[in-house]
Amino acid sequence: MHCRSTRPRQRRWHRASVAALAVLVAAGTSASAGETRTLQATVDRLIDSGYESPQEALAQLRQLQARRGSSPEADRIVEVGVGLVAADNGLRDEARASAARLEALAGTAGPIAHADALLVLGDLELVTEETARSAQHLVAAVDAYAPFCDAGDTINSTSCSSSDWFWANMFAGLALSDKATRGSAGIYLQAARGIAERAARPDLGARAIAISAELAQVEGNTALCDRLLQRADAQAVHSGDASAREFVKIFGASVLQERGDLAASLLKLQEALQIAQAAGHARRIMNLADGLVQIDLRQGHADKALQRIEASLPQAERWHEQGMLDLLHIDEIVALLRLGRIDEARRRLGPLLASLDTRLRPADRGNDIDKLGSALVAAGAMDDAVQLFGHEEPALLAAGDGAFSRTMRGRQAEAAARLQQQRSDEVRRWAGFGAVALALLVAVSAAIPWLRARNRRLALANDALRSRSERDPLTGLLNRDGLLLGLRGRNRYDAFAGTLLLIDIDHFKNINDTLGHAGGDAVLRDVAARVQSCVREGDLVARWGGEELVVAILSSPFDGDALVDRLLQSLAAAPIAFQQRVVSVSASIGYASFPLDGDRAPLAFEEALAVADAGMYHAKRNGRRAAVRIARLPRELLADLGGLPAAVERGASHGSIELRVRRPPAPEGALDADVLPAALQPS
Repeated sequence: MHCRSTRPRQRRWHRASVAALAVLVAAGTSASAGETRTLQATVDRLIDSGYESPQEALAQLRQLQARRGSSPEADRIVEVGVGLVAADNGLRDEARASAARLEALAGTAGPIAHADALLVLGDLELVTEETARSAQHLVAAVDAYAPFCDAGDTINSTSCSSSDWFWANMFAGLALSDKATRGSAGIYLQAARGIAERAARPDLGARAIAISAELAQVEGNTALCDRLLQRADAQAVHSGDASAREFVKIFGASVLQERGDLAASLLKLQEALQIAQAAGHARRIMNLADGLVQIDLRQGHADKALQRIEASLPQAERWHEQGMLDLLHIDEIVALLRLGRIDEARRRLGPLLASLDTRLRPADRGNDIDKLGSALVAAGAMDDAVQLFGHEEPALLAAGDGAFSRTMRGRQAEAAARLQQQRSDEVRRWAGFGAVALALLVAVSAAIPWLRARNRRLALANDALRSRSERDPLTGLLNRDGLLLGLRGRNRYDAFAGTLLLIDIDHFKNINDTLGHAGGDAVLRDVAARVQSCVREGDLVARWGGEELVVAILSSPFDGDALVDRLLQSLAAAPIAFQQRVVSVSASIGYASFPLDGDRAPLAFEEALAVADAGMYHAKRNGRRAAVRIARLPRELLADLGGLPAAVERGASHGSIELRVRRPPAPEGALDADVLPAALQPS
């Protein structure tokens, strides 16, 4: 069950407050703190109502824009409302235009408007399933909100909306909830729960706890999952908010489906449906239909599933729910195949695939293709399945998604083998009629595809072994060999061009000594996930050895400073949890963009890495918790790579080497003094 369809906001809304606000905003330009809170609360209610009535909510917000005074703060608050309503409803143009207007307001309303713009973009990308981009924007939004919302500064905190601060953290948790970044997701969700508690918003807290419960289930911690769901349900009931109660029921149903308890899952969905019907939540009712369809299909009731789909499609079109439309069309094809209506399913399959190819990246549509192909195989439409998987695998490979690519190749080989078996069965039937000569002829011709299938299986096995040999088993990143192979494959090993970072976790030995190697491993996994979330698809991230990570950006020009800022802020944003203890972690980073300033001659990768290594050592020697860029250095120093760190220290003091140092904001007491010794305190 997709999380994006289970993100309801509180939807109580009173028209009277909108009229009162119009008077308030028009009254003057120097709103007091109380008036600002009134404005924020009213816009929050319009955002909440926008899920069920988006056009009406947008109309009311636009009326406020037309009537408002010239206060930049009022402009910003209303613009956030427009952006989030548009984003929640997948209105790309409106949401992006609103984000642009918020960025423009940063000059007058302050830098918190930049955080608002990032939240709007991240929310939009979460709804439209651009997960990687969404995670980057939402993590950046949390970092940008933090000085206003998490600093205890009474001046800045008056600008902070606790609801926007909550959604930024919770959406970041959702966006990071896949396997590679699940540890980071838990940290953001825990922060969201704390925000909801401090704001006395049990309706919000119930949502964050419910998502945490699902993460616990995915990790296999059933007991924790059940406790969290009970807590979420209690908070939702206490809040009296129908949307929060629906939300918790939906996540409970999702967990039960994961466990295979379809009857109990169906009961949870029916309870959510009753709440939605009593509250008049027409859009939520439509979303719940998808969960019911899944259970119908898993229970073998394809005819019932088809009826639900046909009733839900017009509603999904009405609300422009493209993601929901995709799910319903996919399930429609699966139901038709289950009912043996293969020709009808084929007619629907072509347009759907063309639409998915146009709108979604290969990795984002991979699960959908897998589901359709498996249904084709189960229905005996082997030719269609082979063609489908064969089309998708090269697209995934070209996009650099090796894991999905190998999955598609495996599905294709499986479908081809079943197709061969199907044809072999036909051959045996012919032989049963006494056509011995024909059977022999077909058997000989069948040996060729059999050999090809065997070779494909061997190739898949070799690919799997090669993939395992190129990955670090602890972090899932490339290992040293994988990085070098990637560089050679792109002709960047002998002449490196791009940006190179060497990241070393500060005081890692003390972390291991204090928390044990299991704690050290947890820290490494979390840091690796944070680094991976800050880069783009196609960038190379590797565990170089021990606590050192290497990031290679092969595009040029590239803003390495912006990437380093994201990395430093991501590491500083939240501590790492391990066995009910938290650890603040920092890193020393050395980096450079090649060719270096004033030097057009290419450097080999080993030379480029030595330059980054010298920057990293400079950061270590000068207080750690920093990134040092080497922008320029005399080329003759590269004759002694081993002595380069010392040469950089000397050159920096004499001015012959240009260094640029960047540091994150100082941490807000994130380190638990009872957990780590004083030596681990960030310098």
